[in-house]
Amino acid sequence: MKKKSIFKSMFTLALSLALMLSLAVTASAASITIKGNGQEGLGGAERFTAYQIFKGTVGSTSDVNGKELKGVTWGNGVVSTGLVDALKESKRDVTGDPTTTFGSVFSDWMTEYAGSMSEADLVAEFLSDHRTDPVYADEFARIAAKHILGGGTASKKKTEGDGWVIEELEDGYYLVIDNYKSSIDDEPDGAVSSYILQVSGEANVTIKSTIPTVEKKVEGKDGYLTATNKDVTFTLTGTVAENIDEYDTYSYTFTDTLSKGLTIDSGLTDLMVNIVNSGDSTLITKDGNYTATVISGTDDGTHILTVTFTDLKAAVANVGATLNKDSKIVVTYTAQMNDSAVVGDKGNPNDVTLTYSNNPYGEDKGESVPDEVKTYTLGLDIKKQNEDSQSLSGAKFKLKDEHDNYAYLEEVEDGGTITYYVVKEWKTDAGDGTELVTGSDGEFHIHGLAAGTYTLEETQAPDKYEKMKDVTFTITAKADATESTMGEVSLALATDQLDREDVQITTEMSATTGTATLTLTNYKAPILPNTGGIGAKIVYVVSGLAVLAGICVVLAALRKRKDDKA
Repeated sequence: MKKKSIFKSMFTLALSLALMLSLAVTASAASITIKGNGQEGLGGAERFTAYQIFKGTVGSTSDVNGKELKGVTWGNGVVSTGLVDALKESKRDVTGDPTTTFGSVFSDWMTEYAGSMSEADLVAEFLSDHRTDPVYADEFARIAAKHILGGGTASKKKTEGDGWVIEELEDGYYLVIDNYKSSIDDEPDGAVSSYILQVSGEANVTIKSTIPTVEKKVEGKDGYLTATNKDVTFTLTGTVAENIDEYDTYSYTFTDTLSKGLTIDSGLTDLMVNIVNSGDSTLITKDGNYTATVISGTDDGTHILTVTFTDLKAAVANVGATLNKDSKIVVTYTAQMNDSAVVGDKGNPNDVTLTYSNNPYGEDKGESVPDEVKTYTLGLDIKKQNEDSQSLSGAKFKLKDEHDNYAYLEEVEDGGTITYYVVKEWKTDAGDGTELVTGSDGEFHIHGLAAGTYTLEETQAPDKYEKMKDVTFTITAKADATESTMGEVSLALATDQLDREDVQITTEMSATTGTATLTLTNYKAPILPNTGGIGAKIVYVVSGLAVLAGICVVLAALRKRKDDKA
């Protein structure tokens, strides 16, 4: 039996069917107001265009979340013949059974109720009958967008508040298309909304798309103070579009740029990628799912890491996980500060951007706002002098940490002259520690220290000077570093060394320079007698007198013997 008797020549659309979230609407002057959902103002005033699919008169319904369109006829914004034919040919799976497609369900509907009402009414009733299943609305919108007619009605900026408004509309059922393109007028990239299907009277809707974001952390923070050549963990966390379900495929790429002072293993042996849903993490294996590469040695010395998903949706499905609007993609890897690391507050910046599909109906891509973190390191300047403040060259030291590990350092030269020593690693054997030698200016410089307690051992004093006692000092970071500053830092001598006259902090440590200066004084050794000096002459004189006395005794004895014989 035909259902003609129950049709009322009206089309009811529940707002839950719409491809964008909306508020309750009432019948009044026809307009559609669009809220930005984080994209207020992006794309210009005419970002959206409304095309009338059905005409009619808007009325109220018993459903507080819906409204009805009575007296439905084809609208002026659609090529109806081509639309109906395309709907019948759709291969979209709508039931989970590939043999039951949108086109087959629609064709059966049109055949069953043919002649019972106008074609426009039949199509409208079909959508109303399937209003609880959003896949039908989505497929209808996709097909309708290919059969629009005329220029449509463009949006304007709201005169009050943020967002857009499409005004001077006849009552009807409208397809609203987002015309946003990436990087318009150097604006941040937005994301193209899903198509809006909206019964107009006075309607308020919100863009059903969000701009994906990316966040970078170093050891879980925006800034981190560390030593050179020590592993540091970086974490990249990206979000996806709110309307991710509307995408057939989803391109997704992290581009992470590390400054000259940072080194990343080109083999990426420790790189991991996970999808996180509600705290549950699933590893995304690399093979067949994504590519990861490092480009090193660019003109400015930076290193660029890229992690690329040709289709993130397929990759997630391959590992048995689910990609939804709340999913996060997390990349972790380690890097180290190297010999070129900048000491002080300028730091060693590194940032990440995310490139993503931003149009569910095309190949357009958007790029996120970059997120930057910084790694910091500290230095120490040593100045060697005598009690007359004259520079002393040739003094040798070794540096050890609070665990009695000795620093192995590498010389960094400029034109054959050592400009500074950089910390490479710490070793337990003192013999593996590097000797630091004061130059002709009486100085040497160390780069690559973190907060901690250190001791300088003088292994050889300058010629004619006494070797000084060990010097122990502590570098303190008084606050967590951020992406803009390492925070306040200081250097202080150990408490048992505060009264030493041979050790002075002559330049305080500051975040700006990231260095402090210790001035160390050697005193001349006392002069003692040695072979060939006055002591030897005294010995010679004493020995000569002893021999002479011996001769006199012998002569006296011989004379006495002669007198006795006479």
